Parts: sequence; structure tokens; C-alpha cells
Amino acid sequence: GEARFHYVSFPRLQAENYGTIREAKQWEQISKQRKGATSTLLGQQRRIVSGALASTVEPTLTTKVYDLDWALSYLASVSADGSHTDEVNKAQKLVRSSGNRQVRAISAIIAIQRLFRRRQLMRKLEFEKTVSAEIRVAVKETKMTFLMAAILCQRVFRGYKARKLADARVDACSRLQHWWRGVLIHGNYKRLREASILAQAIFRCRRIRFVHKLTMKALAKIQATARGWITRRHVARLRRTRTHFYRLQLFELWRHARVSLAYRSNFWTLVHGEGFLHFSLIERELCRCWDLLHVDFSPLADAKLPSTATSRYHRFLLVEDLLEELRPKKDRIQHYHAKLVPEFPAEKVGIQGHVSTASDRQKAQVLHQASEHLTLERLRIYERLNSIKDKDTLARLFNALSLPLDGKLRKKGFAEELWTWCELADKSAQLIFYLFPEARETSSIRSSKTPSRKAKKRFAELSSYQDPVHAANEVRFVQSLVDDLTRAGLREVSVGLMSAVQQMWNKLEADQADDDVKPSSGCYWFERQRNAIAAGHSLSWNKLKYALMRSYLYEESLAASLYRSGL
Repeated sequence: GEARFHYVSFPRLQAENYGTIREAKQWEQISKQRKGATSTLLGQQRRIVSGALASTVEPTLTTKVYDLDWALSYLASVSADGSHTDEVNKAQKLVRSSGNRQVRAISAIIAIQRLFRRRQLMRKLEFEKTVSAEIRVAVKETKMTFLMAAILCQRVFRGYKARKLADARVDACSRLQHWWRGVLIHGNYKRLREASILAQAIFRCRRIRFVHKLTMKALAKIQATARGWITRRHVARLRRTRTHFYRLQLFELWRHARVSLAYRSNFWTLVHGEGFLHFSLIERELCRCWDLLHVDFSPLADAKLPSTATSRYHRFLLVEDLLEELRPKKDRIQHYHAKLVPEFPAEKVGIQGHVSTASDRQKAQVLHQASEHLTLERLRIYERLNSIKDKDTLARLFNALSLPLDGKLRKKGFAEELWTWCELADKSAQLIFYLFPEARETSSIRSSKTPSRKAKKRFAELSSYQDPVHAANEVRFVQSLVDDLTRAGLREVSVGLMSAVQQMWNKLEADQADDDVKPSSGCYWFERQRNAIAAGHSLSWNKLKYALMRSYLYEESLAASLYRSGL
């Protein structure tokens, strides 16, 4: 049979073989390349492929195409010895036939162009004939128009000349009449002018006095507003300064009073000192801490200044003097500076040499319970740290308080470091909320799990590891403080307003009596002046009052003042 061709794989592209034709490989060549295969296996493969290709169409040789490209390439490659005469003649005939077709195509294009230009010229000639006829008609109409215009000009000129003569006669009569009427009216006008000048002078005097009074009242109001703003700014600065120092003392009093960490975090973040409400809440919290510690304010009882005994600021200064003695230069490396030194009566109960009263012992019992609760909260924090398995999270928590990552008892140190230093108060609150999100709604850190033996070993022994019982409304303790303070403030404002209404009414009546005594017509002097000035204007009284004061201060007319003010 015939030989079958087949490519084993796609040949590699090589630059030197570009433009050449690669011959097909035969099965015999394939068998030579596969040196590792046996003759038996190659025979089986040849039979399987021959059977699969038996149904395919036998390849046929492609017939040669005789076209213009072939003729040009053939004539360029034919030798000069005159061989292959038939194919040369055939190639030359194809070249000549293609040239004749090009000549016929060019001739047809030239003929089409000639016909198109002829048509364009005919249309142009027809257009010029039409335009020339219209021009002749327009010239004829223009001549008739000029003739009618000349006749119209003559008629208008004659009418103008006649009217001018009649107007001259009427003007002479009118001059005589005007002169006589002027003689009669001049006397009356002189008398009316003098009367109007006098009336204007009186009106301007009254208006100037009225505007002067308005200006003085406006200046007094501006001065009062400026003084009020200066006073409010001074009070705001004083309030911000006091709030800052109140918060610093409150932080230390919380440590001495063993206040819950959740309560500190909620109060510190919610009550940050903006406005009188927060200022009052901070003062009340200071008073609560002073009461818990049973601070002795007897040194403030002075007969000369009785108000200092009840002044919260003077009490703050007294407590600040007590705390100042306990403030050495803090060194974060040495931990003993963070330890609390008993300074208040409730803390000194049980210390040798200190005489305590019954109220001191009662407050000391409350502090003992608060201390156990605080230790339980730090134990809860330690348990929560043990439940975190992610080392990166633990590293971020320790770095927030600048604690070493490889130190011993670092989790216990983290729990004890929270709310120990005032400069880390904000971070401590954020860490509490991060570890215990539920602490935002309560005043203590609660947990239903029993502490582990390891946690109990790390911290001091407690009498009970159960969470203390709190009031039912403790969940919204900050909001309840705000509500109580708001109600008390509303009561004070209402009482003050009711007591001052009569004084305000008396002062208002006195101001109206200074302006003028109310006549029988029921209109005060101020109202009469205002109505007289605003009679010819459609502006509101406030805008008109501004224009009047401007004209008085800049010594200009009311119209100029209205114009410059854009009214």
C-alpha cells in the first residue's frame, strides 16, 4: 500500500528553519527513533493505526493554480535559455490579459468622471440664469421704492414746517401765562417752604433723640453680651481646670476606696468632664468617695468663713493636701510605689496607735468588702487571660501596659497593673471592655465559673468567691445619676424662675415708665416715634432700626444708610 505520514509531536521552532518546509515523518522513521521498543510492539502499533485510518480519505496531490501571482513568480524564475516554452507563453498571456483589464477599468472611470463634470456644469448654468432674473426684478422694485420715498420725504417736510409755525405761536402764549402764574404762586411757595423746613427740623430733632436712645440701649446690650461671653469663657476654663484636677483626685480616691474596676471604666469613659452635667457628676462622685473613706473635714470649720465648711472645692483642696504627702517621685520599675498607704480614717482602723470611732469601723467594714470584691475582679481578669490562647493577642495586651512578655507572673501583673497608674486610665478602661464586653452594662465584672486552684493560689484568700448582690437598678447606674441630677436641676431652675418673675415684671414696667406716660390714646412715645419713622418704609423694624443707628453713627442720611446696608 501507500505510505502514511504522521507527526509524533509538534516540532521545536528554530530560527534557521524559518521559511523552510519540514518533511513528514514516516512510520519507519518513528520506529528508528524509538530504539527501546521491540519489533513486535511496533508491528502491533502499526496495525492498530492503519486500521484506525482506513476509513479516512486518501490524500491527493494539490493541483497547480495558474493565476497572476504564479505567472509573475514563474517569469522571474525562468532561465534565459528558452526552456519550458508552453508555460512561459501561458504566463505571458496571463500578464497581458491582466493589463488589458486594468486599461478597460481606467477608461470606464474616466468616462464616468466626464459625465459627472458635465452634469455639474449644466446645473451651474441653470442656477446663474435663475439668479440673474431675480436680480433684474429686484432692481426694478428698488427704483419704484426710491421714488415713493422721495414723495414721502417731501410731504413730511411740508407738515413739519407748518407745525413748527403753529408751535411758535402757542409757545408765545404759554410764556405769557407761565409768567403770570409764577408771580401768583411764588409768594405761596415761599411761605410753604419756610413751614416745611420748620416741620422737618422738629422731626429730625425728635428722630435723632430717638435714635440716640436706641443706640445707647444697643451699646449697653452689646457690652452686656461681651461681658457675659468673657465671663462664660473664664468660667469654662475654670471648670475645665477643676474637672482635670477633680479627675486626678478621683482616680486616687477610687484606689483607696477599692471601687470596682468595671464601675471605674464606665464612669471614666462616660463622664469625661464636658459641660456642667459631667462636672456635677464628678463632684458627686468625689463626695461619695469622701464619705466612703470617712474624711475628716473639721479643719474647715472656721467661724470667719462659714461657707468653707460646705464648699466642695475647699474640701477638694484639703484632701489634695493629704494626698500630696503620699506622692513621691514614681518609678515604674520599682513596684512598691504603687502600693497604697493608709491615710484616711476608714483605712487606719486596726492600725496600732490609731483611735477609731464606731462610724470609722463601719466604713472600714464596707472597705473590706469592697477590697474582696476588687480582688475577685482581678482574679476574673486573670482567668480571662488564661482562656486566651492566641499569643499575638496576649502580646498586644501586655504591650498596652508596657509589661515584659517573658516575665514571670505576667498575667497576674497585668491584672494588678490595671487602674494602678493615672496616665494609663484610658487604656485600662479599654482593656476592661475588651476582655469583658458585658461590663459596659454593669458596675462589676461577673462570672458564673468557679475560679481555678491556680488562680486562687496567685491571689489572696477570699471569704467568698461568689459575686456580691447588687441593687436592681445598678445596670444603668450612670444614667440614673444623670436623671437624678437633671431632675434636681429642673426643680432649682423652676423655683428660681418663679421667684424672679415678679422682679422681672417690675423692672419691665419701670423701663416703660421711663419712656413716656401712656396717654389716653393708648400709644407710648416710643411707639409713636417708631410708627412715624417706619411709615414710608416696607422693611421690618429690626432692619430699619439698624439703618437708623448706622446713619446716626456715620453722620449720613437714612437713604444712604439703607443703600450701603443693602436694604
